Amino acid sequence: ADVSAAAAAAAGGGTLVLCEDPASSNGTSSRATGTARACGTDLPPRPAHHVLRPDVDPRVDQSVLIRFDPPEHLRTGAAVVIFPGGNYENVCMDKEGHHVAVWLNGLGITAFVLRYRCTTEGHYWPAQLEDAELALRLVRSNSTAWRVDRRRVGVLGFSAGGHLAAMIANAE
Repeated sequence: ADVSAAAAAAAGGGTLVLCEDPASSNGTSSRATGTARACGTDLPPRPAHHVLRPDVDPRVDQSVLIRFDPPEHLRTGAAVVIFPGGNYENVCMDKEGHHVAVWLNGLGITAFVLRYRCTTEGHYWPAQLEDAELALRLVRSNSTAWRVDRRRVGVLGFSAGGHLAAMIANAE
């Protein structure tokens, strides 16, 4: 029910309420019914999707960088590019991507989740490293528009994404 309430609020761009619904005769909460009302906390802004190679057919290249902006009152100017794991065969975008981005947003950090190309799509090493390098170039080149300090961009990776983060951190 929590997920459906969040989805309902996100679809409408409204707010999600996790309080008891006084209009309900049986005392159920809006969390249990999956409805969203305008008396609670605001949802974060929707993530912005940036295609890494807009000139390439998306059926061939599905790499995308997803930007999660922190609330204005917490914004620090720092940014982290997250490389989820998945053995280079798939990308675990939820637990190792979106959830971490939301956590970083709570700390005032702008988070970017990279959906890199995978071997199961016919993209072998170093395609993933090329995606990671392009993602960092994209973040730094758009730092002013995205209100990020280009000198405060870090990387974070899990499993195969950790390998990418180490390769990027040690690149010359």
